[in-house]
Amino acid sequence: MQVLDVLPVIMYIIKLHNIDNIVKFTLLILFNSIVNMITKNILKQPRPTNNSFSFDKYGMPSGHAQAVWFMVFYNLNKSSNRQNTLLITLAFVSCAQRIYTNKHTLEQVLVGSLIGSIFGLLASNM
Repeated sequence: MQVLDVLPVIMYIIKLHNIDNIVKFTLLILFNSIVNMITKNILKQPRPTNNSFSFDKYGMPSGHAQAVWFMVFYNLNKSSNRQNTLLITLAFVSCAQRIYTNKHTLEQVLVGSLIGSIFGLLASNM
């Protein structure tokens, strides 16, 4: 896992300061990951290359893109513009890295981004 992939999560957990918020956020991230795994196993679209280092062979939707855009949209109304700008920048970098390293196609990253964004918006209103 790349450092840029976990940095937004670490930043957000440090900011929470409250065990109830940390538990809620952790459960939502876990649920987001489960949704990703179920979707991958339904769609069964392979990754662009046979990557022996990956624990799953399916690439649609991108779990990294889904997780990072979940973070962005969950956090939008909870942080300053400066923090949001940093999260959005890291999200774009993370998505670009997934395509550049041939772990996912553009389509897989876009679908993961869309699912994560929608889920993040819904979760932020809970």
